[in-house]
Amino acid sequence: MESELSGVKGEKKVYVDTVGRITEVLDEDSPQAGHDVYLTIDINLQKDIYNAIEDEITNIFMTYFTSGTDKYTYTSSGDVDKVYITAPEVYFALIDNNLVSIKDIEQQNTSNEADIYSQFISKKESTLSWVRDELVSGNTQYGKLSEEQQLYIWYIYDLLRTENIFSTSNVDKSDSVYKDWIDGDSTSLQQLLTYGISKNWIDMSSLTSEKYTSLQESYDALVDYIVSALDTDTAFFKKMYKYMINSGSISGRQVCMLLYEQGFLDIDGDDSMYNALVSGSMSAFDFMSNVISNKIITPGQLALKPCSGSAVVTNPSNGDILALVSYPSYDNNKLSGTIDAKYYNSLVNDNASPLLNRATQSFIAPGSTYKPCTIITGIDTGLITSSTTFNCSGSFDKVTPAPRCWQKWGHGSESPATALRDSCNVYMYNVGYNLACSKNGSYNSTYATNIFKKYSDMLGLSTKTGVEIEEGTPSASSQDAIASAIGQGNHRYSTLNMARYVTTIATSGTCYNFTLIDKITDYDGNVIRENSAEVNNQVELSSDIWNTVHTGMNLTAGTYSAFNQLGISLAAKTGTAQEKKTDPDHATLISYAPYDNPEYCVAVRIQNGYTSSNTVALGAQIYKLLFNISD
Repeated sequence: MESELSGVKGEKKVYVDTVGRITEVLDEDSPQAGHDVYLTIDINLQKDIYNAIEDEITNIFMTYFTSGTDKYTYTSSGDVDKVYITAPEVYFALIDNNLVSIKDIEQQNTSNEADIYSQFISKKESTLSWVRDELVSGNTQYGKLSEEQQLYIWYIYDLLRTENIFSTSNVDKSDSVYKDWIDGDSTSLQQLLTYGISKNWIDMSSLTSEKYTSLQESYDALVDYIVSALDTDTAFFKKMYKYMINSGSISGRQVCMLLYEQGFLDIDGDDSMYNALVSGSMSAFDFMSNVISNKIITPGQLALKPCSGSAVVTNPSNGDILALVSYPSYDNNKLSGTIDAKYYNSLVNDNASPLLNRATQSFIAPGSTYKPCTIITGIDTGLITSSTTFNCSGSFDKVTPAPRCWQKWGHGSESPATALRDSCNVYMYNVGYNLACSKNGSYNSTYATNIFKKYSDMLGLSTKTGVEIEEGTPSASSQDAIASAIGQGNHRYSTLNMARYVTTIATSGTCYNFTLIDKITDYDGNVIRENSAEVNNQVELSSDIWNTVHTGMNLTAGTYSAFNQLGISLAAKTGTAQEKKTDPDHATLISYAPYDNPEYCVAVRIQNGYTSSNTVALGAQIYKLLFNISD
């Protein structure tokens, strides 16, 4: 809206005398004030939802924060069962996300910093010595290195790639040595680098102007470069600090004390915790539990998982966006006018990526929130009706290996509405499978995913929303029709996409191009343009289909006590999506309320939020704000 806001500069043509005084005005154009742009955003709602997201992520964080060092528990089959946030992880996060500075530690202004720095120097010397020995004579297969050693070796490989010394564009990706380095464990870094020099994958001219006559001379020069680069590499130093904390050579108490000694926390404000920390009467774990639970240090500042979330609230009657919230965020006053360069650099280097608008530009799989689209597709294409039942025994045996339902013992007989209520995977697998076989009787996954995309496009899920700020491009899944039917596959949508999708459902088919602009006025307040969201398309489906989906989502909302306690009738669909088995699942919610006459649509996502019940808790808090419901 810059062209509306900026106005027009004035201009004056004048004669001046020898000292610059105006002697005559030849021509003058007065400046014109810019217009005022009024947003659809409710600023108080925006702020309150931001705080609600932070509160919920803090609650999740504290639920999984442990004083132990075991990050995972496992099922009897060896799969990861639970993912914890360990105390050493949190102590290291203070360093890794720059809440305390390792450069300040080097100044040794306190005895604590001097002790830590002494430990670091010892660690640095031993680590660089090991790196040189490993590269010169160790030649250890990557798979036989310890976890710490693997981290150092892979860091070196990444460093060479980043510096364009190891040029992957010159690499034959089918080469057996390179393939084993990327996919296997039997190649050493020494083997990769010496082989890479012989294959001209490594640009020695970027290291030195000298010409080397032998492979060994070239390799020796490369090793010298690596060790020299690591000797001053702050990012590499952080890797060492991680293992110093893990091994106990630096204690959690020492790291926590740095928060006060370096000024991140104010000793003068409340020195009781600091004194307790120094004396040892309060453990480092209890200290961090206190400052995190009270949001003195926030999950966004720690940048561990979970640390981010987003929410979008829309008005289904007109397509206005009432709140569009991304957490963590930043103080945009410091980026207006004269930019605070130090602050901006801190944002750029923040591991939580606060400059990323997670509501519009962060894309992950929707999980079970996609299931209403699956049901709509199934009924409208004639594969099922609103009364078609499938039996869920806990697994889907029409393909091998048989994918399982989230409820291992199954749900029994399910209809479309109850399948939404129970989030039954097996029901959706049947729809995806039957859709893939519907063209000529043989399984054709691409045919099915193309049909799913047609419907997700119609519903406004897999197309851009039209909002007046930059948004990324969503994509419907193009692989594995069976997994795609439950919101897995390679679906990628933003929270804003999810909000558009649920708004279309809530209105029984009105798909808006969203807007953030309410009106534009001149300097005196006269309205120049009233703005409203345009209808992109109207989804024409039978009332039976809409009623089935609405009923299923209403039944879903009724299974959550947090919604039942609100005293209003809602429709909702939750979802979790696994990205990595070693990370907490992403949690998502789409919803609208009241059920019979929707006034608000709410979509929320907590990345690595563990379970959908956490997004329900957040969604319930947002509805309390919207309907002024007291706790």
